Amino acid sequence: MFGLKIHMKDTACCTDMDAIFPMTVTTIAKDQEEAAKMAVYFWSVLCEQELDLEDERKPTYQYMAKAMPHLMPTLLGALEKPNDDGEGDENDLCDFAGACITLIAATTKDSVVEHVLPYVSNHVQHSDWKKRDAAISAFGCILDGPQNEEKMGIIIDQAMGILVTSLGDENARIKADTAWTISRIAQSYSVRIPATQLMPLLENLVKALDEEPRVVNKACSALHALAENKSKVARGQPWLTANILGPIIKALLKVVERDDGDECNIRVTAYETLNMLIEVHDEDSRPIIMELCKWILQRFDQSLATNCLTDEDKQNNYELRDMLAASMNYICRTCNQDQVKDFGDRLMQCLLHALAQKTSAEIFLCISAFAAEVEDSFER
Repeated sequence: MFGLKIHMKDTACCTDMDAIFPMTVTTIAKDQEEAAKMAVYFWSVLCEQELDLEDERKPTYQYMAKAMPHLMPTLLGALEKPNDDGEGDENDLCDFAGACITLIAATTKDSVVEHVLPYVSNHVQHSDWKKRDAAISAFGCILDGPQNEEKMGIIIDQAMGILVTSLGDENARIKADTAWTISRIAQSYSVRIPATQLMPLLENLVKALDEEPRVVNKACSALHALAENKSKVARGQPWLTANILGPIIKALLKVVERDDGDECNIRVTAYETLNMLIEVHDEDSRPIIMELCKWILQRFDQSLATNCLTDEDKQNNYELRDMLAASMNYICRTCNQDQVKDFGDRLMQCLLHALAQKTSAEIFLCISAFAAEVEDSFER
């Protein structure tokens, strides 16, 4: 991003690092945020260089393994420095620190746990929201690093209850970072999410869909990851049943209709989550999907009838049609032929009308999915 490049084979680096290390640590600990971010970024680049050399099966100086015991406390302290009001800013110091910790975990693997977990345990229920948030974020950052899945699984088992509770924290940043951490658990350790925690987890994620945009975005990501790993969650026990799927879809449809849907990309993220739920739904939940189909087609009709006065409004309307077509694509591919035929005429009218106004890859993909499902009936 900034053109910084560290030459890992340069032996002079070994000597230079002795001087650079204390300067970066001191800079990160001070309150001059822009300088601190660049000091953190230095270590992120160093991690990336080590990872590149590891991928190429070349030796490294293992700077990160040596520096981590001394650097990690400073980075964890930086995680405690979000904006004072808790407003989300992807460029603040704590986000730089989180990205660096994630890279350190990838570089140092299992050894990162002993340097982060004590901090997490001591601060995850702290009275200061910044320390609570830092602990949850730190835990989420290291999840992809350790290679000992059984050991990490035990730690996750112990953490799930606290994470579920933290989704209901009064602070929005904590809610968002907790949902993000849960999404990472669902991606890498979905089998460790127990059936006993699943219902309260889903209930709190659905409640989070009614929060401010940054919380909604992360809650959608968590639901998407859970659905994507449906067969592993709760150790394979059936859980995404109709009585659970229905309220989730209802809450997501409220999100896509929100006036602030462009903030934090929540409208797009909600549609993507909706599509994943369509893709993995069980036969018993088919009536819910067919009702969703009616809603999508109704929304498509409204879009086609909308008189857009500005170029921006037109573009937004075209993007909405693409998202609706993508959802219908998933419905066509997961429903049986007779069910698809039931809404086929209306769907094709919408798609052809939309194409007459603007060509779209998503709409062509939906037509292809529909044609593949109805087979010979498509010719009429």
